[in-house]
Amino acid sequence: MSKQDTQNQNCQKLAYRILSCSSEEPSNPVMELLTQSPQSKGWQSSRFCDYPQEILFQFMSPVRLKQLQFLSHQSKISSRIEIYIYMPNQNAPFINTDIKYKKLGYLSLDSNERTGYQSRELKTVYVDAPCLYLKLIFNKQHNNKYNMFNQVGIIALSAFGELLTNQQQNSTNNKQQKQYYNQIQHQTQYDAITLDRLRTLETAKEQAVQNEDFEEAKRLKDAIERLKQIGTQLRQLDERKQIAIQNEDYESAKIIKAEIERLRNAIAPEYILQKPGPINYPQTNQQQQFQRSYIQLQQQQIQQQQQQQQQQQQKQQQQQQQIIISPLQQQQFDPISQPSQNIQFQQNKDEIFLQDIKHKKTQFLLKKFIKKINKMKNLHIKIYQYKKENIDIEQNTNPQQQQQQPEKLTNEARKLADPLIGVIGEDYASKIFSKVWKLREDGLQELRQELQNPDKLLSKDPQEIFTAICGVCNATLGDRVAQVLQSSMNLFQAACESQNSIPKSTKGDIQQYLDGCVGLLIEQLGQHIPKLSESAQQSLFALGKVSIIGNAFVTNCICKGTGLKQKLQNSIKHIQGRLVILQEFVKKYQIGNKEVPLNPVVEFSVKQLSHPNQEVRNASISLLVEIYKCVGEAKLNPFLAEVPQQQLDLLQEEFQGGKKQENKQQKEHKVIVSTNIQHQGPSAKIKGNKKNETQGNLNNSNDKNKNTNNNNNLTNSNEDDTNKICDFCGVFNKQFIDTIKLDMHQWKECPMLMVCKYCAQVVEISSLGSHLLEECSQMRKFRKCPRCKEPVHVDEYNTHVDEKTCLPAKGINVANRCVLCHSDIPPGQQGWKIHLTVDGCPNNERSVG
Repeated sequence: MSKQDTQNQNCQKLAYRILSCSSEEPSNPVMELLTQSPQSKGWQSSRFCDYPQEILFQFMSPVRLKQLQFLSHQSKISSRIEIYIYMPNQNAPFINTDIKYKKLGYLSLDSNERTGYQSRELKTVYVDAPCLYLKLIFNKQHNNKYNMFNQVGIIALSAFGELLTNQQQNSTNNKQQKQYYNQIQHQTQYDAITLDRLRTLETAKEQAVQNEDFEEAKRLKDAIERLKQIGTQLRQLDERKQIAIQNEDYESAKIIKAEIERLRNAIAPEYILQKPGPINYPQTNQQQQFQRSYIQLQQQQIQQQQQQQQQQQQKQQQQQQQIIISPLQQQQFDPISQPSQNIQFQQNKDEIFLQDIKHKKTQFLLKKFIKKINKMKNLHIKIYQYKKENIDIEQNTNPQQQQQQPEKLTNEARKLADPLIGVIGEDYASKIFSKVWKLREDGLQELRQELQNPDKLLSKDPQEIFTAICGVCNATLGDRVAQVLQSSMNLFQAACESQNSIPKSTKGDIQQYLDGCVGLLIEQLGQHIPKLSESAQQSLFALGKVSIIGNAFVTNCICKGTGLKQKLQNSIKHIQGRLVILQEFVKKYQIGNKEVPLNPVVEFSVKQLSHPNQEVRNASISLLVEIYKCVGEAKLNPFLAEVPQQQLDLLQEEFQGGKKQENKQQKEHKVIVSTNIQHQGPSAKIKGNKKNETQGNLNNSNDKNKNTNNNNNLTNSNEDDTNKICDFCGVFNKQFIDTIKLDMHQWKECPMLMVCKYCAQVVEISSLGSHLLEECSQMRKFRKCPRCKEPVHVDEYNTHVDEKTCLPAKGINVANRCVLCHSDIPPGQQGWKIHLTVDGCPNNERSVG
């Protein structure tokens, strides 16, 4: 063991308070450094702050500082941290202005570029100096793409040393009672309960070694090793439990809690520190007397309850004689005899159970028995009160008159609500940030009505009102309940359209709230509920109408995906939703002007032409056709320089088709009905015949009517034939004229589709991988392999990654990867068609090959 390690064991963790800091991010205040746990967020400086940044610490008493540990942020990394200390003269009066700090040195932090900004750097500095104050100065940040606001931050800070007061006594105590697991790597790796148990086991192990009970020490050592092995798993389960609590999924939280306790007790239960041996300990007279008195007390309580029940029964019989009661009501007023019988039966069983305890004579089982008796008692009282409350409600009250009151705000909700209470008031805030979704919905609806005549709002300034509404929507647009989400979007639209909330500037908090709202609205564009996605579109259109913001800001955010989560940037539904709303913007405001900029919209659309999903490519082509109608070929061609020739030919056909369709609509004598159905197979020939016949002589009215009838017949035939073709596999069947037959084919027979066995949705096999990772309701069960890029079940993920037997993924322009047979197939949609319909995938039950 090194000298530094020995020194570390003999020193203790020092407590400190924070006196000041230069700046802090509201979501990552400096006070986060006082608590160290796996959930700690740490401190971050404010956005675009001035350097250097400074934090001043004070220890609870003068100390001899031996060691400092820093856990740096993964991306917001300071290039250098300078360390200063100050020790006041105890013989002279302390004057705050006379502090002259002594510089101990500095440490440099790595830019973390090698790890891809995924891991955090732990730095340990060994010093030996007395001090009362500690000052840390953070120099300018390392620049990287993840640190967009030029911030610095640390996740945790620990100081180790010894107190200068009674130093000899403390050093003696430190030798007898060592400080275990106080380092940052332990406190951020294990949860608090696991750390406490590890410390207890270490202390017990040291005691066993001192007593030369090496068998006990070996047993405790094995328990410590096993508890460390599952420590990370326990931390992950605890994080999942916190997420379930935030989502109000208490059933899942209960299951996770039980699993945590099972794992802990399997390794180190509460009685593990007791030395193994026979459990037949002699029972003291005090314990026997306690058992007898406890049973007598329980019997007295049950007798009193039975007497109360008999009195209640007599009162009910008197009421029944005076009032005519229907059979249903009589059933509700029946005496509560059955619970008492059950309790008496349970009492007899528990007396027998207690006799068994006397034979076993273990205090552990006695505690368990006491808990069981208390639960039985509470159950009886609850049943009695429930029956009584039902009677009172039926006789005296109306359930509709009882309105649920909002509960007290939690600490997390209070942090979000505090900046807004000054405008919307405490009543609205308590409803909007309530845990009950109905109260949240009511609060949002009431606030929307208040916008029309803001009498109850504490501020009448339109700028402050709009900022507060954006803050409210920023907190509620991500709600999981559809009703609350709809109400939040309605409130956002009302704020954008109301004359009482017209903003004059976008500086300050309003910009941060706006970025969050726009990101959440873009996220709702990929909603599977049409009403919500339509409301999200309307909200973005309403935001674009606000004069200080404008449509250019909205369209730029949509193209860049501002505020959108990273995993949703490549989601098929969300990309398609962004393309659709951009097309609506182009239709409504044209393009290449101050409303809708040309470059970002075209670049985003061209980028999606190479997307592997057909629906996304079709949406991109539709948007480009709309842009072509507005700006023409000359302005659009420079953006299409890198588009493959095959796709470029297809685009030219679509451009010409759109141009011809526009010219045809301008001719008044045109009588042929155009369709938007893509023609394949036999329908293509009919389309050619139709084109030749439309060029006939239309001079006389008889020939005109004749051609009109012929064209109408051909159009109907064209539509009928197109309706007989499956859009996915291209198979032709006359029965497909019946949409039910076509749906049944796609549901059960089409080789290009399959039913997801996890969510029962019908999906394209070509997009099955992205579906399992991004859209499936069970997507949490899958992770993406970094080697083959395929979805792998979480139970098999570690084995799959360690073995490295999968085929490395190739580019989408080189080959497609079939998720069913895990083999490479030709690129493009045609490659999928050949693999699934011609060659036949060996793992596809619907393949015909």
